[in-house]
Amino acid sequence: MRKVQLYIEGNRIELFNDEQIQVTSSIQNVQDISKTFTDFSQGFTVPASDANNALFEHWYNSDIDFTVDNNLRKDAFIEIDLSTFRKGKVQLDGATLTNGKPSSYKLTFYGEGVTLKDTFGEDLLSDLDYSGLTHDFTSEEVRFRIEDATNYYDVKYPLITSNRIWEYQSTPVNVPFPNWLTAVLTQNDIHTTSGAIYKEELFPAVRVSKIFEEIENKYGITFKGVFLQDQRFTDLFLWFKGSEELQTSSNSYDAVVNTVTPSYSVYDLSGNIDSSNNEVLVYYQNGIITHYLTLSVTSASTSAEYIIDVYQNGNLINSIQGSGVNSYGITTIYNVVGLNELYTFKVRTFGTNTVDLELEYGVSYLSGSSFATDIVTVD
Repeated sequence: MRKVQLYIEGNRIELFNDEQIQVTSSIQNVQDISKTFTDFSQGFTVPASDANNALFEHWYNSDIDFTVDNNLRKDAFIEIDLSTFRKGKVQLDGATLTNGKPSSYKLTFYGEGVTLKDTFGEDLLSDLDYSGLTHDFTSEEVRFRIEDATNYYDVKYPLITSNRIWEYQSTPVNVPFPNWLTAVLTQNDIHTTSGAIYKEELFPAVRVSKIFEEIENKYGITFKGVFLQDQRFTDLFLWFKGSEELQTSSNSYDAVVNTVTPSYSVYDLSGNIDSSNNEVLVYYQNGIITHYLTLSVTSASTSAEYIIDVYQNGNLINSIQGSGVNSYGITTIYNVVGLNELYTFKVRTFGTNTVDLELEYGVSYLSGSSFATDIVTVD
């Protein structure tokens, strides 16, 4: 008789002697990438033994302050006769009480990855690392990427007009023009100096196969298929046009921590600021109701705009554009078990500018019968 063992985050789970774990392997559905499943199991139960109760922290008892969030799937693997059978994650679905006492927990096992949708989460194409595709945005460099007849470049600039119709030594047609179209027709003749195509009119296009490579690098996955070598795919480009006009900004600069000033009665938040990595750590603390981040920005130039990029656990979650002096509420976070997030900030500017940031990280909690707030200010 084969011996089956289940381990969750390195801890062996006690099983019923007659319990069956039936693992189903699904056929990949390439027509819908969000439904490409891996292995999963039917729900199975494990006893509410002392060891299992300790691991699940008596999940059935709402009076207990949990140190981990059992609503999240946990790393797990199944062994058969001491050999690894499947790796993946286990989800705690519920607990059964008999005569007021716990008798069992219901679990579901999912293979590694679960779905590509789960792997990607809320990430966007902008979260990929395009540093290998960077190049000088000069007129000469852009022209080379247009005129070069080879298929060498992974970033090109298609001759696609966005806000005017290009003409070449022609007489424009006599028709009503849409509001977005430049009305001065002499400026549309690209044969003339006044009608020349400027690089700022053009948006880049990125080779799709390079985007696939960056997805593989970021998530540790491998795409396989004959179409990956098909010339129709290798010659395919994605036009990166996210606005009506191309806006070019400076390089991104880290928002650097210089001073940390706490003001508190209960919660000293200065330890949440990592000065060496310029990070703000927001994590679960007993008694806190909410956490919040507010950013005050002072720009030396009132005309040159800036962009503040906000990163959560390394992923870009917001880009704030402004000018002059402003205050922005970045986020409000409920204090839930398992909360553990890192926030960092980067600055870009349009034109020469000096931008100063002041971050306020605060928490709210009950003091007696009223709300109180403790903060730390980071310059």
